[in-house]
Amino acid sequence: MVIVDNCGGSAGVSVLPLGALSECLEGVTTRLAASKEAFRFTNLTNFKSLTAWNAAILSKDIVILPNVYEVVNENTEATYFESGSFRYKTAKEVKKMTSESYVSLCTHRAIRSLQGSEYTRLFEITDKGEVLGVVDTDGIKIKGQKMSDFDVAIRERPTNDKPGFTKVTITFEDFAEFEDNGAVAKSDFLASQLNGIIGLTFVPVSASATTIIVDCGVGCSSVGFEDLVLADFKKLTAAGVEQTISGVTSSGSRYTITGTGFTDGWLTTDGVVTYGGLNYEAYPAPIDVV
Repeated sequence: MVIVDNCGGSAGVSVLPLGALSECLEGVTTRLAASKEAFRFTNLTNFKSLTAWNAAILSKDIVILPNVYEVVNENTEATYFESGSFRYKTAKEVKKMTSESYVSLCTHRAIRSLQGSEYTRLFEITDKGEVLGVVDTDGIKIKGQKMSDFDVAIRERPTNDKPGFTKVTITFEDFAEFEDNGAVAKSDFLASQLNGIIGLTFVPVSASATTIIVDCGVGCSSVGFEDLVLADFKKLTAAGVEQTISGVTSSGSRYTITGTGFTDGWLTTDGVVTYGGLNYEAYPAPIDVV
C-alpha cells in the first residue's frame, strides 16, 4: 500500500484543498541511504522495489548507512530585521538533522569517507517500512533530498552506560524540497534487507615477491571469511598498476596468493563479490613485500 505518492504541485492555485480526516503520517527514520547527485529511481514502482535498490547498491549509486538512533531535528527558522513596516530576511531557514549510530572503528571510517564525496543526496527509510525521497522535475522519477553538508563528528568513546558511537549531522540545501515535492511510499522490503556492501579486512601474515599470505575477516570483527576464490582478488601496486595473481589457495579464512614479481602495494577484492545473497568488498590492505 502506498502511504503517500506525492502531494502534487500547486499549478498556480494559491490555496490548496484542505480538510480534516485521518492523516497518513510517516514513521521515524531508522536508516539512511546516500546517493550520487545524478541518480534517480525511474518511477514510483522502482522506488519501492528491493530489486531496484539492490541494483543501485551494486552499481554504487547508493550507499546504505548503518541504523540510526537518537534522531533529532535541529531546524532553525528564518530571522528578520524589522523596523516599523520594514521587514528584511537576514538569515534563511535551515533544515538539519542529527543521528547516532553504534558502530565499530571500520564503519566509522567508512561513514566519514562520505564527507565531501560525490554522494550528495539522501533517501530515508522509516520504522513503518516507508521510503522517503523527492519527486523529480519530470513528475515521475524519484531522487534523494539534496544535502549541503554531511558532517561526521569525532567518534565518541564507550562509557559504562553507552557504547561507542558516531554522530552525523546532515544539513539540507533546501528546507522546502521535501515539503513541496516529497515522495513517501510503502516499500516492498524491510530496511534490514538493505545490507549494502559489507567490508572485508585483509590482515597480512607475510609477503614476498612470489607469495602473499593474508587472513580475511568480516569488517573489524574476528569472524573469518572463507569463500573467496582466485577471480575475487586484485593486487595493485602503489602506482596503480595491477599485478598478475596466478593462484589462490585457502585454509579456512587464511589465503595464500601466488604470482611473480609482487611489490609493495595494496590488496583488495576485484570490486564487489557476492556470496550467500550478501555483497562484500575488501578494504584496501597495505602489502609490504620483504
